[in-house]
Amino acid sequence: IDLLMREALTKENHTLYTAIILAGIYGLRRSEICGLRWIDIDFKTGEMSIRNIRTAVDGHEIELSGTKSERGMRTLKLTDRTLDYFKTLMQLQKEQSKTLDKVCCNRFWEPIGVNALSESMAKLMKDCGIKAHIHSLRHSSATMMSRELTIKQLQEFLGHSTPMMSLRYVHITDEDKNAIAETISKNSDYIYAAL
Repeated sequence: IDLLMREALTKENHTLYTAIILAGIYGLRRSEICGLRWIDIDFKTGEMSIRNIRTAVDGHEIELSGTKSERGMRTLKLTDRTLDYFKTLMQLQKEQSKTLDKVCCNRFWEPIGVNALSESMAKLMKDCGIKAHIHSLRHSSATMMSRELTIKQLQEFLGHSTPMMSLRYVHITDEDKNAIAETISKNSDYIYAAL
């Protein structure tokens, strides 16, 4: 995520930088990223409401009120850094004399479609030597968040209808493998001490 963010900054690509924040930190789906509107961000409370999506059906982009599932409608608290970034991005959009609607726009300040976002992100990842896609960022976010959240909290964060679906997004990292090895070592000490 850090590598992708730095590369997006280097290329001055606000579209991908914004998408990386939303997918990699907040775990949003690409349809939620493309559907996120400025009215969904409350700068006073510091919250972002996920309640609108943009998706492709039979090759046509459509806007839907609601999300993939009922649990997908959720409100997430934003960090101060994210709020500051969004304030800067909003000001940039205002200066371009464009209508403030979508948070994630293309370089012409028009709403970006889900397929265009996926293609742009795939190119950025390839440039960085990463074999993944935009949805992989949601998995990365889930894996990081799983270290601190209960499974029910993770389900709420990701907007999944079941806890089991959320668990499918959590992957074992080298850090996890080291923790497993340490636990095995600690527990095996009791067994060997008895010999």
